[in-house]
Amino acid sequence: MALIREFYKGQSGIEADHFDGVTVEYARAHAVQVLVRGIRGVADFEAEISLAFINRAIAPDIETLFQFPYRYLDTSSSLVRELASHASLRGFLPDRVPEHVMEALLKKQ
Repeated sequence: MALIREFYKGQSGIEADHFDGVTVEYARAHAVQVLVRGIRGVADFEAEISLAFINRAIAPDIETLFQFPYRYLDTSSSLVRELASHASLRGFLPDRVPEHVMEALLKKQ
């Protein structure tokens, strides 16, 4: 959570939080009107569209917005960890993660 909060630091209207339970129930409790979901590929889309339809049935007043982060379409947490674990591949990290995330990954090595 700290890395996410650092990324959005200073941007109004964005909050990073952790919760257990149903997303739309959390959203209602915190007056959230739009859920933003990132999609990297077809598999993500299939899972996310199912969730969006269920969320719409439970809470028709809460919208789901899908974002396709083109810059990161080929990026996954396992890929990032793999790149960080090999000194010869670390040069590919700056294009795939924010600088503060890269620094945190490299401290773990």
